[in-house]
Amino acid sequence: MPFQMKVEVFGDTIVARKLLRFAERAMDMTPAWDEVEPQLQKAFERNFASEGPGWAPLKASTIRDRIAQGYSPGPILTRSGAYRKAMTSGLVVHKNPGELVALAPEVPGKFHQFGTRTPMPARPLRLRETEKREIIKTIQRVLIEGYQ
Repeated sequence: MPFQMKVEVFGDTIVARKLLRFAERAMDMTPAWDEVEPQLQKAFERNFASEGPGWAPLKASTIRDRIAQGYSPGPILTRSGAYRKAMTSGLVVHKNPGELVALAPEVPGKFHQFGTRTPMPARPLRLRETEKREIIKTIQRVLIEGYQ
């Protein structure tokens, strides 16, 4: 006795179109970067406001130098406020479809992020795990919106 089976697929064209839109969105993440940028600014501002986490305190000699130069004795990494502004409200980013790059000023950025061979400790700007997860959720949401 011969066996015969017929299979009909409905909606495959719609799914194929949605997958194509999803792939196109993944190739151009620019819409996500517009939302991630203020998240980075907020995270960096938190670093400055809480002086860390893990930032070494200023040495007494640094505090004396700051006062002698007419600056306040603290907070850390906020002598004139220029670096803090550059990494928060004035954050410069380069966006292209595949990446977002936040740029720290050459000086003092790299010295504070990594420290120096002289006794200047690193005082890096870091994202908390919760901030990383929020950024990932933003990226995921933008990708899913491309599918719908």
